[in-house]
Amino acid sequence: MKNNTYFKNFSNHINLFFDNPLYYSEGKNRRAFFLDRDGVLIKDKHYISNPDDVSLEDGVLNFLSYLYDSEIPVVVITNQSGIARGLFNWNDYEAVTQRLFKLLGDKNPIIGIFANGLKSNLFNKSWRKPNPEMILVASYLLNIDIKSSFLIGDRLTDIKAADNAGIKNIIHVRTGHGRKERDKVEKFFLEKLHKQRDTEKELKIIYCENLNSYSQFFTKKY
Repeated sequence: MKNNTYFKNFSNHINLFFDNPLYYSEGKNRRAFFLDRDGVLIKDKHYISNPDDVSLEDGVLNFLSYLYDSEIPVVVITNQSGIARGLFNWNDYEAVTQRLFKLLGDKNPIIGIFANGLKSNLFNKSWRKPNPEMILVASYLLNIDIKSSFLIGDRLTDIKAADNAGIKNIIHVRTGHGRKERDKVEKFFLEKLHKQRDTEKELKIIYCENLNSYSQFFTKKY
């Protein structure tokens, strides 16, 4: 995995993958998929720090291969509170990223990973989801059109971060914490629909088991 760490401090971490042919947008805004990491891309192992524990969630390889062939970039947006809790450090986090990329192989559309190591939102505009800051910073740096992009998450905080950032196409999976959080996500979505004005572009959500259902992300009609 070749990458350039653009920024790193105690609480925030960015990886940008300049060697990926999908990284460059030729100055044009493009759609992208924002993906949570633990519980969406990899199995959630509760503060994972050992690269040997990394395993992909169902459907990840086929889905990311499809995005790569379709020239649709992926940006990973992840809360890593284990940093603040002292359970692992950024070097451990990087080792997990290295293992993830090895498992993904050559057809890997990930152009950036944005992470924060906070265990709570201690200050305004922190990067920790459900705040939208990681999505907004990534969109600015990588020329991403938020309104035409998608977010996939397993937690309500992922869904709220997408909504707070202005992403209208949201996918909730049952992997990771998704099964136990599905009811909360459905309640949030129904409340949002009730409050929406007719003139607003509707928030759209797809509920699925895992990323094996990726074909409906592009064919579902609302």
